[in-house]
Amino acid sequence: MINSRKKTIKAAVIGRSASGKSAFIRSFSRHPELIKSVGRGQTTRSYAEYRFLLKSEDKPTDVIISFLNERTFVRKRTDQVIEKFSGFLKKENKTDLTIDWMKEQIEEYYDDLIEAVIYSTDFFDVREFNFLSTSIVWELEELFKEICIVITDVQKKQDTDAQQFKFFDLKKLTDFKIINSSETDSSKYNISENTSELVERVWILFFTIAYQIIIKAVQLQFKNHINIPNDNEPIVFKFTLDESYKGLLELCLTVVNTQLSEKSSLSGMIEKVIITSIINKEYYSKLQPLNINSIILVDTYGLDHANPAEEPMLIERYRQIFNVDYPGLSAAFFVEPIRPGAATTFLNEIEILYSQKPSIMTYVVASHIDEQSDLIISKNKEWLLLEEKNGDYTEFDGKVLDLLFKSNKIISTLKRNRIPETLANKRVEIMRKRLAPFCGKDQNFLKNPELMNDMNLISITSLVTSIIDQEHLGDGYINIEKLKIVLLDKEKVLPFAKILIDEATKIFQRLFVVIGPRTKWKYRTNLSSNILGFDGSVFNVTWYRIFNDAYNYTFTKQVEINREKVMLSDVYGFVGNEKVAFDELMTLHFGSLFNKPSEGELLQIWPQEISLKNYKETEDQRNSMWGILLDCIQEIEVFNYQNYGSVLEWLNHLHNFTNRCDEKFYNSWYEIFFDRMNNSFMKACREHNYKVAAVKAKRSEKSYFEKKEELYLEYSQNYDSQIEKEVFFSSINEL
Repeated sequence: MINSRKKTIKAAVIGRSASGKSAFIRSFSRHPELIKSVGRGQTTRSYAEYRFLLKSEDKPTDVIISFLNERTFVRKRTDQVIEKFSGFLKKENKTDLTIDWMKEQIEEYYDDLIEAVIYSTDFFDVREFNFLSTSIVWELEELFKEICIVITDVQKKQDTDAQQFKFFDLKKLTDFKIINSSETDSSKYNISENTSELVERVWILFFTIAYQIIIKAVQLQFKNHINIPNDNEPIVFKFTLDESYKGLLELCLTVVNTQLSEKSSLSGMIEKVIITSIINKEYYSKLQPLNINSIILVDTYGLDHANPAEEPMLIERYRQIFNVDYPGLSAAFFVEPIRPGAATTFLNEIEILYSQKPSIMTYVVASHIDEQSDLIISKNKEWLLLEEKNGDYTEFDGKVLDLLFKSNKIISTLKRNRIPETLANKRVEIMRKRLAPFCGKDQNFLKNPELMNDMNLISITSLVTSIIDQEHLGDGYINIEKLKIVLLDKEKVLPFAKILIDEATKIFQRLFVVIGPRTKWKYRTNLSSNILGFDGSVFNVTWYRIFNDAYNYTFTKQVEINREKVMLSDVYGFVGNEKVAFDELMTLHFGSLFNKPSEGELLQIWPQEISLKNYKETEDQRNSMWGILLDCIQEIEVFNYQNYGSVLEWLNHLHNFTNRCDEKFYNSWYEIFFDRMNNSFMKACREHNYKVAAVKAKRSEKSYFEKKEELYLEYSQNYDSQIEKEVFFSSINEL
């Protein structure tokens, strides 16, 4: 009897407004009519995680809606507002976020200020809470006015009139006014970051009170639906989805337009929505043979309205989604409409996604196919039903198809970003072959319902099969015997180590210039508490992030060594499909290379904020990349920022690893690299090889047992002499 592991597919769904993203996701559910999340172009503000179970029997759809807790809400909203203020400052060629500057905004640019803070359609618009009570919008607007009074009065010597405040606690104003007094000893605040910190304190107070007002109204409005939590616990809605809960779910997923042209939503208060549903019956019949137990689709936020000109922010969002919040995602579906006049921006997004998570395979879902003319659909009927797409379509009016099939722009873009031609060609080959035309409209409103339904089934099956088979890794074995030999040559890999360290130093320097005074101050504060970096809501400036980026630069793209553009696979002599597989597996190796030997996952205080104490205490702990990097810095240097002319100067000196890393460091670096490659990476190579063998066995015309025996002989004699037959067979069976 063959025992096989059932798999879970995890993919992000990315699409701009009105792209058809929601319809694509809903199609997986057996009850799509209950999951209404179309917001007429409204930006998604929180994650929506859809879990589709591959089961034949029906089951009610379950929903869990997690609200942001107070601490997270205040931190996120404050960071977002401060980031908007930084954008205003840049336009004025200013850098310091001061109380005087805030007063100027209130007096001269009040409309811009109120739109940035409480009428922000992208993350927090108080007018959307109108359905909670008749007075809540007025209360929040009054609170905003009171905060403006706090700012304009803060440097006045006379006491502020307490009668002006209905919501703001005047006691909280005392310390703030003392700090801002002209008589305060300024030597205590000789770092420029403090001016930004003071502004931040004002908005922390605002969002803290605003959160309490809103949550109180939510509890009153939905007291029959929830258990009222303790003060420090977030609200969680849990319910079985039916017609009575559809409206509540819609409020949490999107912005609802009412009959009075008003907008209502709770989405600005939501952290995550998790919807668990049985999969569509027809999808189940097609996917059940693939040995899957569930499909998780994540509707991402912060990408659908992203402006290509705001690339730094887009980079941060991709990094947060794929490396922090959902590191287990293995694929991304870009939903691109195929209709007249539709523009596509996914070329730039693929480039950014690869820079942040090179292991992710990207696919294109070509939505709104039904908006093509009847004649064009008729001409392309056979093409729409192909399991493997090609460029032989006729007259489709859609830029994404031309970008994929009629040009090599995607390949050129990847190559310009130092991605090797073999890997770029393989990625685009899969994207073309697995292009997924899709129609999300109700079958009752279609002229060709049978054709559209068959097309959808073929597209979904093709996508899922490709992900399960890890098609982008190719069908070539990685030679384990050869890998063991090349890893012994230290001189082959040391140039890559030096490039990694140089690039990390440059990234530190670039980020220290980009981030604002507030983030620098937070960074310094964390270092004083033995935390390596700061992971903010807007910018992540942690060692983990910087060295991850440097690793991606060095080991997932071509680098220049001896005036040649090469990858580690080239230096090791891998070619063809073997090289493709090696390169792809290296995109996954950062965590293993930098972790301690005994850890499957990085030891964390908060996500990505590493405590240096955890890598200084024992020899075992120091035997890691973090440990040998910390050995390059004297502990006193972490705390002596006062000895420098500016915090920026101190930060750059502290993180100049190009100058700090010596021969002893690089010898230690190689020992760790050799250990991790011979263990975790070698294991990953074998797992890839087993998958290649499993696919060959599955597709062979010979009997399964006969083919397995043949494959074992070939593999053990040519690629991996130490593999045991029992291990080889059981591994193939599981896959």
